[in-house]
Amino acid sequence: MSAPEYSMARDYIDNNRINLHHYFWLELYGYLLHPSIPLQDPNLKITDVGIATCVILTDLAATFRHQCNWTVSTSHSKPSLRKNGSLRT
Repeated sequence: MSAPEYSMARDYIDNNRINLHHYFWLELYGYLLHPSIPLQDPNLKITDVGIATCVILTDLAATFRHQCNWTVSTSHSKPSLRKNGSLRT
């Protein structure tokens, strides 16, 4: 059985759709992560699954300056990382 095809195009238009969707939800709810998540935990690990543009992780890195472990798929785009981020695939 072959892997199912992704129904949306994987191009700059789709990247814009993903990013705009993120900023829509951010504006609607007013936070990047749910307030019940303990952000001061030194063992905090954040995983972004399936967001090819890494928009959520780059916003988190800009907002929360402590070291976070990032797990992302870079199969579609190669994000530029901030100094407080690391990338392991």
